[in-house]
Amino acid sequence: MKLTDIKGVGAKRADALEANGITTWEDVILTLPKRYIEHTLHSLDHVPKEHVTLQGTIITPVKLHFIRSNLSRLTFKVDVEGTTITVSVFNQRYLKRALNEGTEVVVHGNVDANYNMTAQKVYLKANFKEGIYPVYGFKNIPDKTFSSIVFNVFEQTQVTFSEWLPETLILKRELLSRHDALYLAHKPPSKDVLNQILKRFKYEELLIHQLKMIHLQQSASKGGKAKPITSKDCEYVLGQIPFQLTNAQLNGFKTIFSDLSENKRMTRILQGDTGSGKTVVALLAAWLVVLKGAQVALMAPTEILAKQHFHTFSQLLDESIKLALITKQTKRDETVLQSIKDGSASIVIGTHSLFSDDIIYNQLDLVITDEQHRFGVNQRKKLHEKNSRADVLYLSATPIPRTLAQSLYGGMDVSIIDEKPNQQSKVITRLVPMAQEHLLNKFIEGATRAKQQVFVVSPVIETSATMPQSVKRLKQAYQAAYPSLRTAVLHGKMDSETQEQIMADFQAKRYDVLVATTIVEVGVDFPDATVMIVYHAERMGLAQLHQLRGRVGRREKNGVCLLVYDDPEAKSRLKILEDTHDGFEIARADLNQRGHGDLFGTLQSGYLNFHYVDLQSDIDLIKQSASDAKMVADTVFDTDNYNRLKQYVFMTFEGQFDEHS
Repeated sequence: MKLTDIKGVGAKRADALEANGITTWEDVILTLPKRYIEHTLHSLDHVPKEHVTLQGTIITPVKLHFIRSNLSRLTFKVDVEGTTITVSVFNQRYLKRALNEGTEVVVHGNVDANYNMTAQKVYLKANFKEGIYPVYGFKNIPDKTFSSIVFNVFEQTQVTFSEWLPETLILKRELLSRHDALYLAHKPPSKDVLNQILKRFKYEELLIHQLKMIHLQQSASKGGKAKPITSKDCEYVLGQIPFQLTNAQLNGFKTIFSDLSENKRMTRILQGDTGSGKTVVALLAAWLVVLKGAQVALMAPTEILAKQHFHTFSQLLDESIKLALITKQTKRDETVLQSIKDGSASIVIGTHSLFSDDIIYNQLDLVITDEQHRFGVNQRKKLHEKNSRADVLYLSATPIPRTLAQSLYGGMDVSIIDEKPNQQSKVITRLVPMAQEHLLNKFIEGATRAKQQVFVVSPVIETSATMPQSVKRLKQAYQAAYPSLRTAVLHGKMDSETQEQIMADFQAKRYDVLVATTIVEVGVDFPDATVMIVYHAERMGLAQLHQLRGRVGRREKNGVCLLVYDDPEAKSRLKILEDTHDGFEIARADLNQRGHGDLFGTLQSGYLNFHYVDLQSDIDLIKQSASDAKMVADTVFDTDNYNRLKQYVFMTFEGQFDEHS
């Protein structure tokens, strides 16, 4: 059946569907909502209150205010069961024609302690129906229209989607069938059913992830060969480092030495908080391998991070050890390529270019992958194929508690660096209410007078009613307030080359202020950045905020992190960042608290690229799926009993999507 055979889909609608990546009737059903809106009327039993939906009557004239060319605001008062609420609605001036004194309305938004509401939605009472509604977010296709198309497909095809999870696991975990979950996801009849739908998708996603990790671990451990490394070799490389390692670094190094000495491939994750010294431990591991005449490849997610590692290794390694830097931006030098091929270049550092066909290694025995969660399975696999017997060391700055890490990584060996070097600079963290934003001036002026740099971060690129301090708006505001400062902007909608150039220019001090999204949170060292200002901090997880403040106060310079918040209730949640710099303690607190995200949102962990799983709330499901994956792994991979599940696991390795059968 073609798209135009679907009831309600003509040629123009088919073009609109294809423009959104939907080319078959199967795509229609398999394209799930990005999030859901719950239409449920609430009572105003206390304030402040978030995400509240109230019914009332407008009791004042509706006024339209033009704040500037691209920002307008409607204001009016609503009587809600005898309580007067002052409502503000941004950039919806078309509503003025429909709203009058005496109009019965339903308003949805956040109410502060003074009974002021910033409304995201305003409905005429006659048009409001309670229920849960899917949000697809397509261009040129209303959500209601797409939902009707979905159910027309179900009706016309009478399709039944086959199951790939074993029935034993479906019964054990009380899961919906795949078909029912797909059908109901497009119009959940209740919140309880929606929770069951999400549970099915979360469990499925976790089980597939766990089985992939187990398969990678089993495959990786085959074919290894012990290296002739001795305790004297360890003593030698430790003696070459011009500073003392922490106990946690030493323990991590010892476990890696032990792995390299065994007759199996090492597949270890070295996990440590920002600034804990993972790179030094990786360098020592590389040095051990190089001492025995073999090569090491270190893959970083960005060119600027690859260059940073190259600089660090160049400073600390013996001059006799030759390094090679390969990135997508680097013009291929035949001399460099030859040095890798003949083995004279012992350590090769770069981005994913390291697994290009023209890179031929002489004896690659260790692969180090930095920020491992930012590479796809195929990218890591291609590099490992350069030598299928090479040991593998993954680095991760995500401070996940050990028990959770072991569940997420499917039994892979995990080393944790949970202390920081004594000489590390300090970062003072302070909470700043949005109403006291003027207090930031002294920190900005102080830093720039001292020739230091400032980060300004917002979670959103565009301004909205709920988050007015967007990256674009802050860029304009800071340029106007500090015209003498060189200000740049950075966000995820820019192409990767532009992003890396801006980061490199900021690192080279061509800018004083960098206004950015959370894209700056991981990895890169900016030694002259001492102030981090984060707007709408209440909208971010604690662990993410901790990662952000790790960008300042590097080397010998102290830093300050200013968390600007607009919700009084958020203060107690954010307070832990003032009290501790222990990333693992912060991660535990984060996992015990629910973030600010929409309850029904397409949840992103930020670490492992899950679509549905939320590390903050799904701990029990993570542990259950890990246990189940271990229980069925041998049956999945070594027998024909669970072929459907095995096929799906391997399809996800290639990044493909499933189709019904």
